[in-house]
Amino acid sequence: RYVLFKSVAEVNDIELVAEIENRCNHLKNAHVPDLDRLFRDRLKMNLRIDDCDARILHYFADFDRIIEDNGLTAQLGIFPETDPFFKPRMKQRCKLLINSLQPKELRVEIQRMVKLEHREAATSCVKLYPLVLQRARLQQHYHYLRQEFGKSKDVKTSSSGEGSNTGIKTHGSG
Repeated sequence: RYVLFKSVAEVNDIELVAEIENRCNHLKNAHVPDLDRLFRDRLKMNLRIDDCDARILHYFADFDRIIEDNGLTAQLGIFPETDPFFKPRMKQRCKLLINSLQPKELRVEIQRMVKLEHREAATSCVKLYPLVLQRARLQQHYHYLRQEFGKSKDVKTSSSGEGSNTGIKTHGSG
């Protein structure tokens, strides 16, 4: 009633949807934020989530939520594809997503891959998502291997009773 200047009974679905879309397509409080700072400060990869699939999905969902919460749908939204500014908008989205990736090794690897091999991922979140997921899984795999290798190394060291010796024989020892 205060926004559409009608009683609740007089408001129809078309007017309501139009007003919601209008609100979503305008900046929050008419403020133009520093996008790089906004996403650097608010978009964080939750590295406590062990499952790579869940962690990456959560990251991309958080990105969309930040866009909606700050009224940036018109500037960074994924629709309409027929808009002449669609491709630059997607490029900006992907840049923001990539620049906030964590850990740093994942961010650097994705930046390099997008620059050299997977250029289509620079302008398509749909192409970027599986690339990030694939590389995050691979990095997680090697992280687990390092942990396992480190534990097996510690077990050999402690069971041999040789202190800081790694338990690995070299030429001439033995």
